[in-house]
Amino acid sequence: MSWVTALFRRIFPVKRIVDHSRRRSMPERLPLHWAYACLTVLATIAALWRYGHPGFTILVLVLTPFAAALAYVPYRIVPSWCRLLLQLALLIGAGFWSMVRLKAGIPVDKALVELLALAVLMFLMAQRVRDYGYVFAISILLLVYGALLPRTIYLWCFGVGVGLVLVLLYNNRLRQLGRAPVLENPHRILRRNWHIIGVHLGLSLLFFLLIFPLFPTIPRDTKGIFSVSFAHEKESLLPPDLRHWFESEKVLRNASGERIVRSGRPDSLGMDGMPIALKGEQPDQAVNGAGGSAPPGENLVFRVKSPLKLYHLAQLYDEYDGNGWRVSAELKRGRLRRRGDAPELYRNVVSRYTILRWISPKLYSPYRPLSFEQAPGAEYNNLATTFYNSELTAEHYPRLPFVYTVTSRLSTDFHWFATEEEDGKRKVGGRHWEEVLPPRHYLQLPEEKISARLREKVRELTEGISSRYGKAMVLRDYLRDNFTYEQFSKPVPEGREGADYFVFELKEGHCEYFASTLAVMARLAGLPARVATGFSPGDYNTLLNLFEVYERHAHAWTQIFVPEYGWLTVDATPPGAVQSRTTPLGIGQLRDPFGDEWRVTPPELTSHTLQTLRDLYLKQLRLEGETSQAAEMMMQVAKMEEELRNKVQETYRKVAPKAQTAKKIGSVKHPPGSFAARLANLVEKGKRAFRSLTEQLRIYRWEAGCIATVLAAFFLLTRMMVRQFRLNRLRRRMLANLTQAAGALKSGEFRRSVDASYRAARYLLLLAGAPSRGGRELLDYAAVLEKFQPGLEELLKPVFLAFYETEYGEGEAVSRRSAVLTLRRVRSLRRRLASFSRMIR
Repeated sequence: MSWVTALFRRIFPVKRIVDHSRRRSMPERLPLHWAYACLTVLATIAALWRYGHPGFTILVLVLTPFAAALAYVPYRIVPSWCRLLLQLALLIGAGFWSMVRLKAGIPVDKALVELLALAVLMFLMAQRVRDYGYVFAISILLLVYGALLPRTIYLWCFGVGVGLVLVLLYNNRLRQLGRAPVLENPHRILRRNWHIIGVHLGLSLLFFLLIFPLFPTIPRDTKGIFSVSFAHEKESLLPPDLRHWFESEKVLRNASGERIVRSGRPDSLGMDGMPIALKGEQPDQAVNGAGGSAPPGENLVFRVKSPLKLYHLAQLYDEYDGNGWRVSAELKRGRLRRRGDAPELYRNVVSRYTILRWISPKLYSPYRPLSFEQAPGAEYNNLATTFYNSELTAEHYPRLPFVYTVTSRLSTDFHWFATEEEDGKRKVGGRHWEEVLPPRHYLQLPEEKISARLREKVRELTEGISSRYGKAMVLRDYLRDNFTYEQFSKPVPEGREGADYFVFELKEGHCEYFASTLAVMARLAGLPARVATGFSPGDYNTLLNLFEVYERHAHAWTQIFVPEYGWLTVDATPPGAVQSRTTPLGIGQLRDPFGDEWRVTPPELTSHTLQTLRDLYLKQLRLEGETSQAAEMMMQVAKMEEELRNKVQETYRKVAPKAQTAKKIGSVKHPPGSFAARLANLVEKGKRAFRSLTEQLRIYRWEAGCIATVLAAFFLLTRMMVRQFRLNRLRRRMLANLTQAAGALKSGEFRRSVDASYRAARYLLLLAGAPSRGGRELLDYAAVLEKFQPGLEELLKPVFLAFYETEYGEGEAVSRRSAVLTLRRVRSLRRRLASFSRMIR
């Protein structure tokens, strides 16, 4: 029987009445829809930029504005079922992408974050108001996850994201309290509460500035279990059998279980996928005055994880012929003497290098390297190692990134002091001389080419100074204070000796000029010296706690041997020309543990270096269980460190009175670790950051002035455009209300006509520059307008009273006469205010 009924209904369909009055024509969306879209973009960048799959990240960022714009498309163009299909397609695509990534061995945390970044687009289409809650929650999760992967761009995303989060929370406060998703906010609620929002933003910024410097900068000696995608150097606490189980599958292995290591040629692909080529082997000869050093590049060469801020050595040059420096045969086959010194005289410092771009076959290291160890599974056997560097020798170079660890030795035998008289009588080598080559090898000069005036200049500068360290400092400061750094300088003329030409005629040059001249002058003063090339310390990233060394950091300096301390890095190049920034700019200065002392004092003797070496020694004693000896050594080393700092400071004040070193290095006014000491340290870092910023502004004052002018012009132009846009919008609304009032009057809708006339009057007053302030009552507002222009109170009071009648009247009908008079008065108001703005005419 049922089929008969169905057939009957098919032949004779029954027309049903369907109520379409509550069907929406547009998706539900909140007023700050695009703020949610911006928050989604910031959260995606914070979580995936330079971390997730690059193609996937860019695709999500490109799709975000299109998904957000779909909320403005009516249902008649894109129906709800079509939007549902799009959401299902995004969900299926996100799940498929996650499976592909997990199968490729990507850690689970990264796959889940990419899944969330794509899934948030489903809710951004805004089918319902409650979808904004999901967008907000997922964006917060992505921002929190991004904090686990510190990068410079995250600070910008975090700062703007916090501002957007506060604005959205304020905007949704009434909806959350009233549990009504569609509750509208009062007009201009954010603008009226700008001072409260500003206070909250300021407190958030202040809290971030106070907390950021307290984040640990030294990695803790802890161990973990899972092999996650975060960049860390933690060891696993699991036994070997379970350790392989938890190891990420992205480590490829062959059938025998060995790791697969690919290698490429020198012109293989770099980290960015672009082809690169080696510049060739480091030359055995460095010629003075080649016309200028290499132009500064912005490519990242390598990263260094090191507890000390030291120069990165690539090559030493020891033989000078008047035209340039070269590597002698004796240095190439040079060796170190076997020493029987106690181990407490030296400390070993471990630095972890990650090469990202091959520009030289040299492996960089702080002087003096003891060993070069490659990362497990990436052994590269074609290395030629000397006592000061290591070099790749095969045609095939390791695949990038190439990671290796350098163990360098620094002297801590600082209790072996002497007075200036004793120092003048001591032999040149002394206790710290380790090389088989005698010290006199580093004193040789071409006697026939060194001018008499250069010898006289060195004698004049070092006269009366018996300390070898003092001689080195006075020669260095003479070059720093009296000569100018010039990236592209003139070459040394044919037949001229480089140091004499630079000191007496050229008086400007790049780092090679300064390094070569200081080495020659030091040898004339009886100090063993040689030229070193490589890289300056680089930019210290306070988020990653490592140094980032770029092509622009390529540098040349001088090594001078001082019996008390050994070989010291003495850089005669003016400090302002040696680039070393602390990133992120500004806030990074608050976390900089090194400061600028290394620019004045050799890096091997800075207070941070001495403190780090002392901590390493005490840590070693504690690990060996010698607690009593550790306590005794703590007092002894602290005393030696204080004596060394005072001696270095006193020597420098004697030989370099121009240098302002009023601050005593190592003086402690508060107990170490106390709140007062931490606060004083924070204040000092803030001052240093301010000085660094002012110095950068002084150097780039013209660029900063141009940028400030452009920004000021852009701000003024933008402000004028925004004001003009608002005036045009107000004028359109005023004209639309006048037209609506006239049309309602003709159609007999008198209440609607009065309401439109009142709104037109308010828009006219806004265009004339007489808005209502402080939430005044309308009649009081009319009284205030009398002062703005006489006669306005009499003209506007009937309009406001008619609006009261329509808005708060108890059902009484508005008369036609009242509507006509109201519209006439508004038109009269327009004529009277036409002189205030052309937009009113």
